[in-house]
Amino acid sequence: MILWGKRAAAVLSGIFLMALLFPAGNPRAGIAGGILNLTWALAEKLPLRGQRLLSPWVLIINTILLTYGVFSGGPAAFALLAAGGSLISWNAGLFSRRWPGAPPDIQYRYIRHLGGTIALGLGAGLSALAFQGHIACPFVGALLLMLIAGILYLRLVADASWKEKRS
Repeated sequence: MILWGKRAAAVLSGIFLMALLFPAGNPRAGIAGGILNLTWALAEKLPLRGQRLLSPWVLIINTILLTYGVFSGGPAAFALLAAGGSLISWNAGLFSRRWPGAPPDIQYRYIRHLGGTIALGLGAGLSALAFQGHIACPFVGALLLMLIAGILYLRLVADASWKEKRS
């Protein structure tokens, strides 16, 4: 389950990276980023040393390409979504490397926590872009994004506080 989540996030990250770089006038960089993310999605086929080298470098190269795409005039919303996908893929890869035979209930709990954290970041980032005027979002949509981000933030803080009380 974690492996498929990692692969899907890497592929989506590549798609969003291409969607960012193509309108900015950089199709070669977009295609290179897409191929790199497809390679990252299938990194489990590489030897262990190649997997360990590939993951941090793809994250660094994605960050550089995302920055280049935004500064070249690409849509910032696609950069935000590609960054979220890259972080999901990287985190899922770390989890699967450190705990390869995790039970399904542990994997499901990890995906829920990771999804909540990424949703919090994406919600806050998209609402910030909406309030800056980079995304044409009506007031109601921006308000809903902020409310969702606030609820997710309070849930994360409450979970951490609850865990401290149990200890």
